[in-house]
Amino acid sequence: MTAVKDKFGLQIQETGFVSLGDSILGVEWSNEDFIKLFNLKDSEISEVFRTSRGPYIFQLKERRLDYLPAFEEVKEKIKGDFLKEKSRELAKEKIDAYYAQITSKKQQDQSLEVTKIIEGLSIPVKETEFFNSYSAVPDVGTSQDFNEAAFSLADGQISNAIELPQGYFIIIAVSERKPVDEAEFEKVKEDVKAAVLSEKKNQVFEQFFAQLKQKANLKDYVGTQLNKSPAAPN
Repeated sequence: MTAVKDKFGLQIQETGFVSLGDSILGVEWSNEDFIKLFNLKDSEISEVFRTSRGPYIFQLKERRLDYLPAFEEVKEKIKGDFLKEKSRELAKEKIDAYYAQITSKKQQDQSLEVTKIIEGLSIPVKETEFFNSYSAVPDVGTSQDFNEAAFSLADGQISNAIELPQGYFIIIAVSERKPVDEAEFEKVKEDVKAAVLSEKKNQVFEQFFAQLKQKANLKDYVGTQLNKSPAAPN
């Protein structure tokens, strides 16, 4: 990987030894992804893992089996994990308290707009640009839970606490909906359709040519002749 990093503009970091459930490079990984990483062979390069912080590719440098670290080696990690979990619990309690205040105000007066309630409670608010059901959201990243919650809300509703990949909680209120631009949708649909059809045609042609080559038992005589040609005289 170091041999190609300059060619492709890659950034290379070393994780150190990791265990199941660890945060790697500031990203929380699923058990499924951990299994893929732990199944890598020595020096094997992984598939691309797409995360809220961008794509990652891993290469296994060293494996350490049946190792029980001394307390001094892991005490800082234990302390960090403990503080992280406590911070998570406090953040969840705080956002649940906000949720309870907003819903209580709304129950007392159904005519109140959620945005007005939030402003009156001095709750920190950040507004996003318009986004669709599958796009990444600035400062949130790619979060299926976030997108599903946002698009399931009715006007005047707020979501329950949602935990983001970055490790903090938010609640969502919809301030405005933008209808689909039918003309733009049709244009994009046709462009996507054309691109998919083109890709399908290429795949079918490549498969057909490979089968034809196999049946005909073709040989690359051009490559053979080039390899056997004498060197040019000085």
